[in-house]
Amino acid sequence: MIEAFYLALYLLVLSPLLYYFGVESPFWIFVVLLVLTLPGLYAMVKGAPYLPTTKKRVQKMIKLADIKKGTKVSDLGSGDGRLVFAAAREGAIAKGYELSIPLYILTKYKSFFRPNVSFFYKDFWRVDHSDQDVIFCFLLVGTMKRFETDIWPKLKPGTKVISNSFRLPNEQPVFDEEGVKMYIK
Repeated sequence: MIEAFYLALYLLVLSPLLYYFGVESPFWIFVVLLVLTLPGLYAMVKGAPYLPTTKKRVQKMIKLADIKKGTKVSDLGSGDGRLVFAAAREGAIAKGYELSIPLYILTKYKSFFRPNVSFFYKDFWRVDHSDQDVIFCFLLVGTMKRFETDIWPKLKPGTKVISNSFRLPNEQPVFDEEGVKMYIK
């Protein structure tokens, strides 16, 4: 979503301004913006668009996770990192995976001096999550279906999957309230 904003900003504002000021060929700027936004657009199609989780929901998800010191936590499509940072404050070893370059840079910067926090510019479909204790996700319906077939079977018994808004199609949540669903493998 943020990537679409950058493209629209370029097309509607920046490009005409550059032309007005005599920059005849702003093509290279368009190419740079396109390169920066394509991974995020891919993430929107393969995962979900960036939509920040509310503070109230973050608190509920963290409470459900019942994080102890050393709990291994992953956030799939970590966005601005709020769940990763909240989990780390509770003592977790927290990881976030993000394909939006601007969001990845922002979270990497914010995590610079924070212990137990790591962000990866990586497609979470290509990561082994089998050692995680808790997985947070805010993925769309089709993506949750793929999660159930590709990632769910590989999780260790007892792993908590806490989803913001969307269900696993063939699993019953052990908790389902106010848009937060928790599954235990």
